[in-house]
Amino acid sequence: MNFLETSAKEAINVETAFLTMSSEIKNKMASQPTAERKSTVHVHMKGQPIQQQNSSCCS
Repeated sequence: MNFLETSAKEAINVETAFLTMSSEIKNKMASQPTAERKSTVHVHMKGQPIQQQNSSCCS
């Protein structure tokens, strides 16, 4: 398992961390026999959409 220090606020290593983790997941999935993988994953989301509010505190 790799350790990457990131900062979303300063935009440091965010893209690198994403690409590294997605590559590791892809490699791990590719190394598993097909029979061990589930063919379909269903995600059920409940709730109401949140309306975006204009805010100037962080811009």
